[in-house]
Amino acid sequence: MPKKTMPKPMAGYNARWVPKDEDQRIEAAVSAFGHRDISLTDNHKEQLKKAAKFYFWDIHTKSERPTMSECRNALKKLMTAAQQFENALESLDRRTYELLKSPSATWDARIKDKKSASNWHLAAMVALHEIRGKKDKTKKADDALQGLLFAVAEVYEDATGKKARLSRKEGTIPAGPFFRLAKGFLIALQIFKPNRDGSTDQHDEAIYHAAGEALKNRRSPKNVISSP
Repeated sequence: MPKKTMPKPMAGYNARWVPKDEDQRIEAAVSAFGHRDISLTDNHKEQLKKAAKFYFWDIHTKSERPTMSECRNALKKLMTAAQQFENALESLDRRTYELLKSPSATWDARIKDKKSASNWHLAAMVALHEIRGKKDKTKKADDALQGLLFAVAEVYEDATGKKARLSRKEGTIPAGPFFRLAKGFLIALQIFKPNRDGSTDQHDEAIYHAAGEALKNRRSPKNVISSP
């Protein structure tokens, strides 16, 4: 399977979100294979663990990334603050300025500070102009989920020698050994959770769709969603 290294975190963002019980979730998910009498090698287990960890990193990074609207608001605040700072320096008399107890607060430095404030104001204004009307590119909410199921399918086929397929019982209810494995794996990771009565059928269609997309991507190399 093609290898994919974990992307470097963006500056200002956490490297990876880690659920408090991450290890327990992952071990339970890996055990979903054993519950269906599928023997895994150490390499298989490691592959699944990396895929699960990448999933948690992926969804957290996307949820933490500010929206375009939030970026616009931040730029407006910067532009306003820079303008106010520049105005304050302009109106500040020399005697007051010299009362500032800082080595860099000299009368000559005031000109440089004003220019810097003006540059920040201009940069924010230009950025606002460039992103005017822009919206965030929509991404499928289940991209990360498909990537995880891609890895599950790879391990399933390698460990069993069987093709990962999906089917529907009586044409309506998602069924098949791979579907049941994928569902058990995702529920063990608590990506999907049972109702209070313990039922999980309400998640079947979402899991079936994500698994179907993952299998489709495996057959289309140009659109592969790969785990690390």
